[in-house]
Amino acid sequence: MSVILEDEVQSDPDDSFDSAVYGSIEEINKGQLNNLAAQSDGGTLFHRYEWLATVEDALDHEPRHVMTMKSGNPVGFLPNFAKDIPLPSSIGGLIAETLPLEIVTPPPPGYGGPIMTGDKETNLSHLLN
Repeated sequence: MSVILEDEVQSDPDDSFDSAVYGSIEEINKGQLNNLAAQSDGGTLFHRYEWLATVEDALDHEPRHVMTMKSGNPVGFLPNFAKDIPLPSSIGGLIAETLPLEIVTPPPPGYGGPIMTGDKETNLSHLLN
């Protein structure tokens, strides 16, 4: 599996979980993601590959999707997008030149929280780490 943000791949030496941040839904296997959405308790239309691909095409936000894998199989997913933080115009330009300020949010319409199968506590820890 190809990872756009390779510096953000993390492996846990104590267990068989890996987590990665993806810069595009196209880097995630469509069948595996849709299967995870179908098998998890909280999976919805807003976790499906097709929805996230449409959101990526329609919005000018940078994807930051997090996926956890156990023994090479996806067991957790958290769809996210990064966008600029709106600042007052009087200071926004000065700060924007100095610091890249972004906020990471779930995709519209505002839902898309984590989905997972298996050990939820461990999986959630890896998704949010």
